[in-house]
Amino acid sequence: MKSLTTRLTNKLNIEFPLIIAPMYMVSYKTMAIEAIKQGCIGSLASLNYKNTSDLENDIIELNKVKDRYNGTYAVNLLIVGNNNYKEHLDIVVKHKVPLIITSLGSPKEVVKRVHKYDGIVLADIVNQHFAKKAFKVNVDGVIAVGHGAGGHAGNNNLLTLIPILRKQYPEKIILSAGGIATGQAIAATIVLGSDGVSIGTPFINCKESPVSQEYKQAVINANIDDIVLSKALTGTPATVINCEELSLLEKKLSGKNISMQDGMKTLSSNDYKKIFMAGQSVGAINSIESVKNIIDEFKTKTINTLKNY
Repeated sequence: MKSLTTRLTNKLNIEFPLIIAPMYMVSYKTMAIEAIKQGCIGSLASLNYKNTSDLENDIIELNKVKDRYNGTYAVNLLIVGNNNYKEHLDIVVKHKVPLIITSLGSPKEVVKRVHKYDGIVLADIVNQHFAKKAFKVNVDGVIAVGHGAGGHAGNNNLLTLIPILRKQYPEKIILSAGGIATGQAIAATIVLGSDGVSIGTPFINCKESPVSQEYKQAVINANIDDIVLSKALTGTPATVINCEELSLLEKKLSGKNISMQDGMKTLSSNDYKKIFMAGQSVGAINSIESVKNIIDEFKTKTINTLKNY
């Protein structure tokens, strides 16, 4: 038995409360399909799609896949810093995407439109302040992004943030994200009051991931002390694997104001193909596995740990 019941699984009618986090230049259709097959939640990062028709085509395919398995999928909408936000929102509403994850900006408009077709909205938040703002506009739940997360990490420790949020919002969906790379860690967040997890970094290294072998090897080689915060990529602090190229880029951009769009262009440019985003959970990753194998391990260790709790 590899299922686990929480508010999230009940709400979405899935087997296991795990989201493969929407990651820039990582999270695409193939990974999402494999997550759905495993009874979890795959995701698309809408910012990955330069051509919005490609996003629409992938959503159409995922809608077909989810009807055959016990998992589902989400689309991440970056609200601020996304020139295609309005078009992306129109597409997800048109095709009734079951779960929307919002980032950077008020989810008010998303909630209003997605709830009309009974879709679910979760908002990325990093502290109590943003959780309060998100619940004020009627989101279904929040993803608490704590210290140690890849990309735009929060400053708060999940050990303190999750129990606080659970006490404040006892009936709402609250998920954990940041530094989670084992089933035991997933179980720990459940004990703290979480309804599930959003995990990114371990899936950078899955066989279905489209990133380069160099990126995957960098994740394997890195340890927790190699993860640093840098504003050079997006204008706001983001966690990156430390390397010489990063130091050179930071010097080049010193004193300049970097926008989100500038950062995305930098990450995808040929000059900086050795700068890789990742979270502190790199220390637990030492191989390249399939999505199925990674999730199977998560399920087994989570459920066994909770049984022994």
